[in-house]
Amino acid sequence: MPPKTIFTTERSPFHQERALAAAPPDLDITLLHRPSREALQNALVDAEYLISERVGLIDAELIAAAPRLKLILRLGSLTHDIDLDAARSAGVIVCRWPDAGAIRVAEHTI
Repeated sequence: MPPKTIFTTERSPFHQERALAAAPPDLDITLLHRPSREALQNALVDAEYLISERVGLIDAELIAAAPRLKLILRLGSLTHDIDLDAARSAGVIVCRWPDAGAIRVAEHTI
């Protein structure tokens, strides 16, 4: 059974489709567009990975509701709305993928 991945996003359906097309085929990805806290909590019950744009506070309660969670990947550079202590205590790795400037660097390279 492929690992369940929750991907929260504020992006358009076009971007969502492109993200799914680029994803590894061995992941079970559920896209949640601007989910409510309750919807996110319900989705995380059996999830192993959370890929998140800003969707509100990811606190100790939300992390505790996800007993299988292994990783929170923040798309962006800020993690101030993720309870890092609660994640660490639960054995959940938190990392970030800053993308600011990536397009400018690529354009400059070309």
